[in-house]
Order: sequence, then C-alpha cells, then structure tokens
Amino acid sequence: RVTPETPVAAAALLRAAGAEVVIPAQQHCCGLPAIDAGDDDAAREMARDTLRAFGGVDDVVTPAPSCVVAMLHGYQDLFADEPTWAERATQLTGRVHDLVSYLSGPARLPAGSLAQGDASPVVVDRFCQSANFLGAGSQLEDLVAHLCSVEVSPLAEADTCCGFGGMTSLGNPELSAGILERKISALADTGVRTVITANPGCVIHLRGGAHASGGLFDVQHVAEYLAARLQTQPDEPIG
Repeated sequence: RVTPETPVAAAALLRAAGAEVVIPAQQHCCGLPAIDAGDDDAAREMARDTLRAFGGVDDVVTPAPSCVVAMLHGYQDLFADEPTWAERATQLTGRVHDLVSYLSGPARLPAGSLAQGDASPVVVDRFCQSANFLGAGSQLEDLVAHLCSVEVSPLAEADTCCGFGGMTSLGNPELSAGILERKISALADTGVRTVITANPGCVIHLRGGAHASGGLFDVQHVAEYLAARLQTQPDEPIG
C-alpha cells in the first residue's frame, strides 16, 4: 500500500499485452516481511493464504520480484516438514513470475510499441535478488530498450543491493545508509535524470536517498515508467 501506483501500472501493462488481470479478494501479503523477521509461524500462515488465493489462476505476476523469490525459495523452507503444503508450493513455482520476466516472455509487447514520449536516456539499477536468485541478468534494461527505443545503461554495480535489503534498513540503519550513499553517488556520476528499478522496496529507498542528498533523480518503478507511455486504453491490447 506504500506505492499503490505500481500494481495499478502493472495491471495496465498486462491488459495492454492482452492478459486478463484477476486480483483475488482474499489475497494479501505473501509473507516475505515475516520471513525476513524470522517469524516463521506468521510467515507460514500468510504463505498458506497466498497458496489458497492463487490456487485457481493460470499465472501469478507481481511487480515485486522479492515476492517471487519468497514464493520460489522461501516457501520450500517454510513447509519443509509439511509435505501437503510443500507440494502446493511446488505447484505454484511454475506459474509465478515477476513483471519484467513476464513482459519479456509470455506477455511480450512489440518492439518500439512504447516508443512515444520522452526519449531521454535512462539508467537501470537492477534488483539484487533478481540477479542473484532469479538469474535476470540484463533483462530489465533489455525490456526497456526493446519497448521504448531509448538509450538504456546499467548503473555501475547494478547487481549490488541498494541498502534496503528487507529488514536491513530497519535493523541496521547505519549499514543501510552507507550502502545507499554509495548507490546515490554512482547515480550522480551518470548525469542521467531518470532511474528505473524493478522492486518497490528499492524504489522507496532510492527515492529517499535522492531526496536526502538533494539529487535531481526521478526514481521510477519500471511498471510506472512503461505504463506512462501507453498510447491506448489499458483494456485495449497493443499490436
């Protein structure tokens, strides 16, 4: 609920790609914050609710790849001693996708279909867990370049954590601030105004760092950046 514009933008992009977007009424947090906090009992309760909510849908797509990591990896640990729920978690793994990978594959829009609009260059800061757990590589910048025909370059140390790090920013604020300072310095060195990343936590953290430093950076979630360039109604597929 901190960045409600992000899922709204993600839904608009999926509809533009021709997908039917369904948001189960019973869906809530996947359990990641509880996993990060070491509260396995609460995490298991939220994970069970998530598995129930998504039991009857074809694909599960989220603009928060940290949730994908939780569902693909964290659930197996949570349900190591509960075979029935572990099997349900396994059945989900083949259907859960982060937004960038889904728009790069099953819901791929035509090249240049979002090229209208600002042609200014952008810099990409990859979400570290997308790189380290999901093997995303250059997928984020490749997607933006493919759709928008703008100059896209990865930030120096783009695969390195921005300092948000789940509970790190709360439990170790000094460490988090030091990592963030390094990231903001790298952003300043690019001379590029628009910064794109793919995880809401990173967006919040980088925006805070930019504001505190006085940096003139426009930090956007990739869903926001792409959806703002849609030239058709959200329910009308492109191409």
